[in-house]
This record gives sequence, structure tokens and C-alpha cells, in this order.
Amino acid sequence: MKDNEHLPWEETSESSAIIQQDSEQENVACRGDLQSPASPSRKQARDMAFKLVYQFTVKGDVSDVTPIEEDSKTVQNAFCQTLYGAVVDNLSAIDDRIKSLIKDFDFERLFKIDLAILRLGVGELLFIKGDKTPSAVVIGAMVDLAKKYSTEKSMAFINGVLAGVSV
Repeated sequence: MKDNEHLPWEETSESSAIIQQDSEQENVACRGDLQSPASPSRKQARDMAFKLVYQFTVKGDVSDVTPIEEDSKTVQNAFCQTLYGAVVDNLSAIDDRIKSLIKDFDFERLFKIDLAILRLGVGELLFIKGDKTPSAVVIGAMVDLAKKYSTEKSMAFINGVLAGVSV
């Protein structure tokens, strides 16, 4: 392994800094149309929800998570809150499902970014009711998050784990 590579379960200060910088630059309460499951607004909402789940994953306590700005008129914000709520409310079941699918990995050593993406993906696949987003779209969105925030190896890992959830 090269000096600058890391394993999917190893946290790097560079990846954490990228997420923090991106969070600070992004307008958290963006407006948008969420008619399409893969619309840019849904993508932004998933990105925002990922950042909240990542904060929770790193800090370990919901009260330590910096909340997104409240704007009841923003559908994107509502979808983000729904995703985040699904993860927090069903964390034990989500983690159990992830553990059952990663038998060759130590859950506690998973890369925090990957764990947050997996939690978000499993939460959306299993616990978002009334949403007709196809599994392939959700998995693709989570792979896109891994592409943006994690590693190439993580993209394949996340795709494989989430494919097991959607079966």
C-alpha cells in the first residue's frame, strides 16, 4: 500500500477537513424541486443529510450535531430532515443490517465517512416510507457521496454492501 493511501476503515484528517470545508461553504437551506428521485435538489438534500449523519457518527451524540437551518418552506430541507431522522430513529437496526453484510470487516474499524454513507443508504432504503425512489438510484447516490468524500475502494465497498440491502 502506498504511503498516501488508506484503508476504507481508516479516518484521515484530509477527508474530515474536506467535509467540514464543504459544509461551511454550502447554503444548507437551499431551495429546489424534488419531483425526481435523482434531481439536483435530492442530491443536495442527501449531501446535507450525509453531513449530519457524519457529524453524528464522529461525535456519537445527536445533541452534538450542528442542526441545519430551519426553513419549513424548503422541501429539500424536509427531505434532508426525513433522511437524517430515519437514521437516528433506526440506528440500531441500521447498524445491525450493516454488520450482517460486512462479515469480513470489523464494524468498529470502518472508515467513519463510509459508515455514515452506509447508514444513510440503509436508512433510505429501509425506513423512508412512501418514497418511490428505486434502490438503484439510492445506491448510485450513495456511491456518488463516496466518490466525492471517500476513496475509489470505498465506492465499490459501499455499492456492494448497499446492493445486499436492496435484495
